[in-house]
Amino acid sequence: MPRFDKATDNPKAQAEWEAVDDAVELVLFEGWCVGAIPENETRLGTAVNELECSEDPSGVWRKYVNQQLAEPYADLFQALDFLIHLKAPSFDCVFNWRSDQERKLKQTADPHAPGLMNEQELERFIMHYERLTRWMLDEMSERADITLELNPDHSFQKLSST
Repeated sequence: MPRFDKATDNPKAQAEWEAVDDAVELVLFEGWCVGAIPENETRLGTAVNELECSEDPSGVWRKYVNQQLAEPYADLFQALDFLIHLKAPSFDCVFNWRSDQERKLKQTADPHAPGLMNEQELERFIMHYERLTRWMLDEMSERADITLELNPDHSFQKLSST
């Protein structure tokens, strides 16, 4: 099973992957933006944060991401049999959770690992995902097979299904 090392921002060496010798009945494919769909083109015209204002004022990157979601990622996500949406209460919670994750990572990783981020780097990193995250928080519950609404402390609040 492939593994990713956030501290180095790279996949772990294949020798570190866990081998699975038995038949597999269930594969969980998880990630921050799994199942994302393109936004309506008109929504792309307005920047959602400073990064988009200063580095993508004409929306070139936003349009590219949307096109990728419409084509290669749509093909990948079509292969999912079941979509579970872990819905954060807000984008602020997503930011706080990722910040907590970074703090914990720093406690266990090599302090010189290239993937570790200081607060400014983390803020910039998260801005790359803000548009898509906000979009998913708005629309994904309507399409997901199951939505698990979470509280700010990660506890479960509510389950809904389509």
